[in-house]
Amino acid sequence: SELQSYREREWDRRINGFWFYNNGKPVYITGVHYFYMAHWFIDIGFPGFRIPNLHLFYFWQYCVEDPNCFGIVEVTRRRDGKSYRAACIQYEATSRTKRKHSGIQSKDEESAQTFFDVHIVQPFTELELMFKPTIDTDKGDMPKKVLRMFKSSSKTASLAVRDKNRKKKDLRSKIDYRASGEKLYDGKKMLVYV
Repeated sequence: SELQSYREREWDRRINGFWFYNNGKPVYITGVHYFYMAHWFIDIGFPGFRIPNLHLFYFWQYCVEDPNCFGIVEVTRRRDGKSYRAACIQYEATSRTKRKHSGIQSKDEESAQTFFDVHIVQPFTELELMFKPTIDTDKGDMPKKVLRMFKSSSKTASLAVRDKNRKKKDLRSKIDYRASGEKLYDGKKMLVYV
């Protein structure tokens, strides 16, 4: 019952956000900001609370809720954490939404793969099971080019994996990457594009 209470609390905070006192002042953080700080393990551990991040996640929430907004362009100095924030935003939205496609594009295939491996796959492997949807493990446990939130169905998947997957529903969503090019995601309906 303690674990179930924890799961319910963390899912509620992920969806609805969280109020806390910062130096005696009440502060609200959005759900994705809470998820980022409490569950998205980055190269230095879990990110701490920073006012610039608070403002960025407020702005992101505004953009999500504004039907006329097509996204944001974030310009910062290097090593500010924007790749981890963007990856977390992308994963958080995609991993709780059915039948959506999110993509990463970079200057070349190698850079896109590095972003995917470092900022999506590594934090994904550190997540608690309650935040990991069923994924396709037909090509191994670590996603290489796409994080497919589908049940494993091939004969190469172990019986244990197939039995576990039968009990869970799959989202049928995915996150993949491509090199830069004007037509590489042309015609694709994207949930979150980085």
